[in-house]
Amino acid sequence: MERIEKKADMRKVLFFDATNQWIIVETFHLDSDGKLKAIASYFGIHPRESSKFLIQELQNILKKSDWKAPDLIVSALGPGSFTGLRIAVSTARNLSQLWKIPSIGFDSLNIYTSFYRQETGDPVVVGIEAKQKNLFRNGRYKRIFRIYRYKTERYS
Repeated sequence: MERIEKKADMRKVLFFDATNQWIIVETFHLDSDGKLKAIASYFGIHPRESSKFLIQELQNILKKSDWKAPDLIVSALGPGSFTGLRIAVSTARNLSQLWKIPSIGFDSLNIYTSFYRQETGDPVVVGIEAKQKNLFRNGRYKRIFRIYRYKTERYS
């Protein structure tokens, strides 16, 4: 993904994440003060169905926002499922080329940590189950138990 220069005309921002069991699609308007204002959003749980629902929800959100195309695409880059990562990155790349606009990607855990920190004002730790008794936490892949099995619900 390419380096983005700040441009006055880059006002419409499309964000999406399909790197895990959920799909998130949101549109934002970037005001002159650099603040993002949410326009429309979608959140849905779609295990193993990212390829089917991502494009559909992107179309729905763009229609709700009354946009033909955004000025910038922001995509989550994981951690997450291998297939979900490929779908998210290839979708961002293809739409960026189609619309001739820039796209950028961010670490998913950093996005969620920043969002929840702003929402609550409290320190936040985000963890995503990584299978085989592992957990993605703070952008690192950590083994949290060597012997004991754990249930994800225990940490939610």
